[in-house]
Amino acid sequence: MTLLQYDSVREFEAAIRPFLESHEAANSLFLGRLTALRDYASTTQLLMGQVCFDDNSVFGAFFTGSGLILSEGPTEAIPFIVSAISESGLCIPSVVGPLLETELFAQSWCMANHCTVISTREDQIYELKSLKPPRTCEGFIRRAVTGDVERLTRWTADHASEALGIECVQERKLRNQIVQKLNESRMFVWDRDGVAVSMASILRPTRHTMAINAVYTPLMHRNFGYATALVAGVSEHILNSGKQSVVLYTDRSNMTANSIYQKLGFIPICRSLSCNFSIQITT
Repeated sequence: MTLLQYDSVREFEAAIRPFLESHEAANSLFLGRLTALRDYASTTQLLMGQVCFDDNSVFGAFFTGSGLILSEGPTEAIPFIVSAISESGLCIPSVVGPLLETELFAQSWCMANHCTVISTREDQIYELKSLKPPRTCEGFIRRAVTGDVERLTRWTADHASEALGIECVQERKLRNQIVQKLNESRMFVWDRDGVAVSMASILRPTRHTMAINAVYTPLMHRNFGYATALVAGVSEHILNSGKQSVVLYTDRSNMTANSIYQKLGFIPICRSLSCNFSIQITT
């Protein structure tokens, strides 16, 4: 096996994209983040590498300054990635990728850099190609509008707290993110009697897929089927736009959400793990 590193985001993308697209849904996070960085001007906070075997890509990893993203691949490739990052002197605060590969990376990274895993989250990655329509409920899907911004900002903060355990969220930053999503037509709500009662957004378009995230219904509007109807509506929108499938990540411990998505036709394809590390101790 050989490790190849890149200084150009575009060159890295061109080299590894065919490998990633061979399992496009499973690698949608990697592909989406890579596409977003396509015009990144500076590579001072980037580390981009792929492990090759017989001139074929078998594993990929890149670091954006906020966290490391891994592709699927043979476990024999993990030491190459750990060594390259350790030698670069970069401090890795977190890693996300397929379950087995991420577990092995975390173990190797902690041993090599005298740190520990301080928190983890395991997600189920789903893919939907054919939608099973849910039972009808009152209301309709629509794109979010300017009048929804304040409500969606509060919901996004609540979602971060409930689903991700993130409490310290800057309201102004969240509001700007919501406005950007509105400007890019990526935010949808379920509307009942002129009031938004549930939200979801779309992101990470790849060649054949698009993902749904930030699915949230406030407590007072739950158990009416709004989120189910909204995810179905957004999924239908994605499929009608020409994409072949819809990708969705869900916390494996959320049994209600997992059950709902499977009833809509989402098929579990693999598991994802994210790990946060303690501060690296230099010796």
